[in-house]
Amino acid sequence: MRCCFRGRLVKVIATLGPSSSSIKVMKDMVLEGVDGFRINFSHGDPDFWDRLLDNIRLVEDQLGIHLAVIGDLEGPKIRLGDFGDPVKVSSGDTIDIFYGEEKPVAIDSEEFFKTIEPGDHVLIDDGRVKLRIEEVDGYRARAKVIYGRAIHPRKGVVVVGKDIYVGDLTSKDKECIRYIANNSVFSHIMVSYANSGEHIRRVREYLKEASVDDIDVLAKIETPKGVENVDEIARESDGIVIARGDLGMHFDLDKLPLIQEYLTSKALSQRKPVVIATEILSSMVENSTPLRSEIVDIYEGIKSAIDAFLLTSETAIGRNPVNVVRWLAKSISTLQRNYRKIHEVRVDSEVKEDRLAKGIVELFESLDSDLLVYSMSGRFARRISSYRPRNPFYVGVPNPKIERLIRILWGTQPILVEANDYQEGLQGLSRVYSGVSEKRSTVVKAAWIRFGNTYEITVSVA
Repeated sequence: MRCCFRGRLVKVIATLGPSSSSIKVMKDMVLEGVDGFRINFSHGDPDFWDRLLDNIRLVEDQLGIHLAVIGDLEGPKIRLGDFGDPVKVSSGDTIDIFYGEEKPVAIDSEEFFKTIEPGDHVLIDDGRVKLRIEEVDGYRARAKVIYGRAIHPRKGVVVVGKDIYVGDLTSKDKECIRYIANNSVFSHIMVSYANSGEHIRRVREYLKEASVDDIDVLAKIETPKGVENVDEIARESDGIVIARGDLGMHFDLDKLPLIQEYLTSKALSQRKPVVIATEILSSMVENSTPLRSEIVDIYEGIKSAIDAFLLTSETAIGRNPVNVVRWLAKSISTLQRNYRKIHEVRVDSEVKEDRLAKGIVELFESLDSDLLVYSMSGRFARRISSYRPRNPFYVGVPNPKIERLIRILWGTQPILVEANDYQEGLQGLSRVYSGVSEKRSTVVKAAWIRFGNTYEITVSVA
């Protein structure tokens, strides 16, 4: 059975969690349109992650495809300490915050106390609790509760408008990278709170030390420093993830659409993939149908030519993750019909492979044809995808790793075709394509079939 002929330009990534950990739910989500799964290392433990990976493999075997599998590092986030029982706070209360594990509320970062000043606003637990700093005295701060509820240990802490540097890779992140190294099914790693190009380089160095050299590094932009340094972050990474949840705690909400547009354009100008994450269909954590505004938000993402949407709590803890995927995939399929290539990617270099890829896109669009590409390493497919063709295209690949890597890229429809060379691979892909029920009358076939300085491209007309 094949689920690879989706016909969608923008891809769907689903976060796995308690609601979506079973083989049946995973399989149904793939059948409805999932192109990749995210495992959030902020939650669970190696035993739980092992079960998720085992189930992914079983689903892949049953469906005959290979999905992107993304490990998301927890990252160097400031968190509350392990201070015991939750602390109930209400608007107008005054509370003391300590360093370490002391009650009533403790924070495990010395830098937090060195950075905060009276008047700063502090958000806890994704903004569910908001405090205003009134006084700072060494490793103790007094704060007034603007709005509150129960404060639970180990929840995340954000100082609005300020980046507090707490390092690049935590000891837990390093353990998770070693876990990835021991499980070759992973195709991507997400670097949380990416703040600079140097941050990404250090992650790559540690991946190399762990003998991981065939994985894509996706940088999550979540802080003001990440926004400021997006050019160098995009340059050093294999793609960016716009994490609207944390961004929405650092910036005024009315600025968030502009920041999303800015980050998207910066990545696409370097022809790097873009993923939008957080609150795609968040109303469906509880509800059976999405909000109208959420569908409009999806359309805006398609118009800006992102590569994928990342579902988070909707599929991890939501009531019906399969229904969430169904709605997102259906919306993408319907709304992409109005995509009109509004983002024209420039060719900033004289690299002939880039110019050839753009020419192939222009050729198969002008002919309104299908496109068949064979790509041994995935680089050719990446180049074509980066020029945002108006129609999906078929990509033959030689092994599951490349299939996983390119599956979440704009417009790609990867198909595993084992071959010794490009000519054999393109012939095998053509045989698979002959069984596709909905074909155009014209097909462009391309591969890096080189004869001296000549690249071969064929056009077939039925």
